[in-house]
Amino acid sequence: MKRGFTLIEVIVAIALILALSMSIFSFGWAMLHRREWFLMECAGDAAAEAMCDELEDDLATTSVIDGSGNAGIEGTGESIVVRARGVRRGGASLAEDTGCEFRFDVASGALHGRRLDGASADSVVGKLGRVRLRYWDGREWQDSFNSARAGRLPAMVEVRFWRSGAGGEDEETWGLADRTRVMVVPDSGEREQG
Repeated sequence: MKRGFTLIEVIVAIALILALSMSIFSFGWAMLHRREWFLMECAGDAAAEAMCDELEDDLATTSVIDGSGNAGIEGTGESIVVRARGVRRGGASLAEDTGCEFRFDVASGALHGRRLDGASADSVVGKLGRVRLRYWDGREWQDSFNSARAGRLPAMVEVRFWRSGAGGEDEETWGLADRTRVMVVPDSGEREQG
């Protein structure tokens, strides 16, 4: 006598196949979302790195006051303008006055940047949770700095980045920064003290 599968065995087999299919689909869906999250994080890191590289290049050639009488460095906690002179390291710019400007829009999380010599228009460099700039004046960290008013350059500029939204104005609630970079300003004259 030939024995076939019973109805119960067929239903159990179909249920097992469906359960395995659902878990594979769920795993694939989760991996897709993880990939999107990972790409966004990488874009934020690339934006942070690009900002720091531009700033460091221009801080190497800035002065207290530029040729037009503007401050060489003007900065707040969310924005910075660095006016530099001469040839940019790593670039082909021979402009007399060059430099960069970066500003972080807290509402949108967008980091905007542009070259002051017109080499690039104002553009969104990347999306981040929070950006905080501070300026070492030789004695303490300042939340803002203007080299024309101070009559000198800051000894260092610190840039901190948070990937996810750090809510509120109280920096104590933001947690540790995901990335911090401190850039020494070569002509600040504070090397011996700092």
